[in-house]
Amino acid sequence: MGFHDTVSVVAGVPGCGEAFTFISSGPWSLVGLEPSAQVLTGISRVDDFTNGLGVDRTVRYLKSASGMLLDFACQKTGLRRRRWS
Repeated sequence: MGFHDTVSVVAGVPGCGEAFTFISSGPWSLVGLEPSAQVLTGISRVDDFTNGLGVDRTVRYLKSASGMLLDFACQKTGLRRRRWS
């Protein structure tokens, strides 16, 4: 069991190895993977990726997918996207 809901969700993903990625979606969304070590590059920092601790000392390399809250709210209220020409 993780110390945060996202940690527990990632631990329950039926993926294996470094090749699998995940999306944790709700009011906010996170896209990530579990590399064998922290990713500490300049590009990673500039692009706002984070490293977090996971279950059993794993590393979660995450990017927040902002803007999903608005989409989530629209879906919840029944609003649909329109195409404007």
